[in-house]
Amino acid sequence: MVIQKRLIGHATGNFHLFDLTLDEKIQQIKELGCNCTEFTFATKEDLDQALLSLDSSEFIKTLDYVSVHAPFRFEYGKNDETYTLLNKLFYFSELVQASHITIHHNLIQDDWVVDKLLNSGIKTSFENLKKGNPYTMSDYFQILKQNPGVGLVFDAGHALTYSENYLKEFLTKLKPTNKLDQFHISDCYGGKPHRPIKNPNFLNHLKEFDVPFIIESKYSPDEKDVLKKDLDIVRMYLS
Repeated sequence: MVIQKRLIGHATGNFHLFDLTLDEKIQQIKELGCNCTEFTFATKEDLDQALLSLDSSEFIKTLDYVSVHAPFRFEYGKNDETYTLLNKLFYFSELVQASHITIHHNLIQDDWVVDKLLNSGIKTSFENLKKGNPYTMSDYFQILKQNPGVGLVFDAGHALTYSENYLKEFLTKLKPTNKLDQFHISDCYGGKPHRPIKNPNFLNHLKEFDVPFIIESKYSPDEKDVLKKDLDIVRMYLS
């Protein structure tokens, strides 16, 4: 299969240690030459404060792909607080013309939340988690089977907390399901994911898939060159 154009970019969450506004994070993504991005929200307060200038909004429209990561420090139940958050999430997603919303399944406490997501008109994806969570590999496939309208964002760094063989086996089983919506890309060392890329060999297991690749790593403000380096590494391995 010949893939004509790769969608590769940094998530806005990669700049959370930089003390930047959302507009300034978007400017960084623009300067790096990304053709896609994911808006990362850790808390409901992050979502509440998500404001974009006209320049940022116009740039976002030029991207080939945009996704939104729902707050991952929030428990989603059938209550007014969740109802309000989800409506804000949907509004922001429509504002940036997001193709889909990523959410951690372990934070969902009621099927009502999944119904709300699926009825929003925006594609919903769950995400595999790092080692130490209660899910087995089989659990993820059972969850996807139980939720036929939901896809999966495969987090490579999370998978590598188990092993590269785990990553390879998971992708082998995932491929025939056609449930893969996007990759989160990061390395894992010292047992910790979301690290800049040191050993890019794991990317060889991902290159056959034609989905967006969102780099999701932790960088310090003095590592701007590493952001560019990681982008170049992913581009090279996927070429």
